[in-house]
Amino acid sequence: MSEKKLLKKFQKFIDYINEDNSKIGKLERLKEYKNDKDIAKLLKYTLDNNIKFSVTKNAIEKYEKKIKDQSKGVLKQSKLKKDTVIGEYESLYDLLDDLANRKITGNKALQSILDFTKTYNKYRDLILLIINKKDKLKIRMGEDDVNKVFEGLTTCFSVALAYPFDKYLNALEKDDSDWYISRKLDGARCITIVKDDQVRFYSRTGLEFFTLGKVSTEILKNIAPKVEKVLGTKDFVLDGEICIIDDDGNEDFKSIMKVLKKKDLTIKTPMYCVFDCLTYKDFIDRTSINTFSKRYKRLSTLMKKKKFKYIKKVEQVKYNDAVLEQQIEKFRENDWEGLILRKDTEYVGKRSSDVLKVKDFSIEEFKVIGYTTRYLSNTGKNKKQECLDSVKIQYKGKEVLVASGFDDTERVDFFNNPDKIMGKVISVRYFEESTNKKGEISLRHATYRGLHGKKRVT
Repeated sequence: MSEKKLLKKFQKFIDYINEDNSKIGKLERLKEYKNDKDIAKLLKYTLDNNIKFSVTKNAIEKYEKKIKDQSKGVLKQSKLKKDTVIGEYESLYDLLDDLANRKITGNKALQSILDFTKTYNKYRDLILLIINKKDKLKIRMGEDDVNKVFEGLTTCFSVALAYPFDKYLNALEKDDSDWYISRKLDGARCITIVKDDQVRFYSRTGLEFFTLGKVSTEILKNIAPKVEKVLGTKDFVLDGEICIIDDDGNEDFKSIMKVLKKKDLTIKTPMYCVFDCLTYKDFIDRTSINTFSKRYKRLSTLMKKKKFKYIKKVEQVKYNDAVLEQQIEKFRENDWEGLILRKDTEYVGKRSSDVLKVKDFSIEEFKVIGYTTRYLSNTGKNKKQECLDSVKIQYKGKEVLVASGFDDTERVDFFNNPDKIMGKVISVRYFEESTNKKGEISLRHATYRGLHGKKRVT
């Protein structure tokens, strides 16, 4: 089939799909092309986020204008004979393959595209639509829809994303599952896909990075040789944050973003902070057999007994209220970006409540207007030590209890000497205000931080 007939056929397909505005109708029309290899191939080029052309319609048009200005209109459309070819590409497939495989880049890629569109000027908009992948053909159908008809045609690029911690506090408190806490790094999300012995790096949306050669070398040298033994497959995915660490040991977000997306550069001192490890199949399927703790253990095995200069494992600690408070204290003291909580469950390749992000808590001062008591739980069967359980404060005219943040020594001391805290102003850290079904106000994760104006010694 000639390129002109191929382009005409694809344009006719797009117009036909767009004649029906309903999702069901579009899917039914799409089924009519289920066995059409050309339509399937062009849909894959356009919709598959793992195929990157690294050029945009905007970049092509800017380059075209620049060339026209420089050559005073030399590139203006001329009258051409049917199927006359300008440039080196006679096949649309060849052009798309060379763009995807980065055999042509920069100005050469832009010029090749212009030459091809000049030959097939009638289908210029269609060609640019295919190359400018973010437009997704304007048929209002995504990868998931197309895969319902052309099963397995595209590999949907979708990664695990977090919900805000405060939105799921109630669910978390009732969840019996294990959770893990790690530091939220101030870098750029980086998904590493190692397939067929090639390492490629992507943003969470599928934008490819080409500046991480030093990380790639370490992966191929120190991780890839052990993967098949540990994961049972050679193809795998690492998930983490790419950072540049400043002289004070902190992530320099501005610096990494300045260089990460450049084309002809290798970052000198990147640090790839990895928190998850999946088989390639698990990543593409967006689920896994193994829970997070098992995946993290496999990551630890892969990084064991090797010295890494540009890769490190993100440390995880098991969640409980006390540990969370300690980690919150660390991130406040060290001015961290925040914390991430991960449920010990199977991988979910989308935004879910299995991953929660803690950004910040509020701290306010309140006067203590009362208290409740209880017995310490760790004083033995025959010894019962009564102590402070919680203090009462007033928030927006309502009585609220603060029970967390006191250690056992403080609980006993305040019980024996209530004048030390009654009527005193205390600092309280909390996540947000909440209201129960009865309309009663409380403060989520309200924690005693000390007497106002006094530094805690414990």
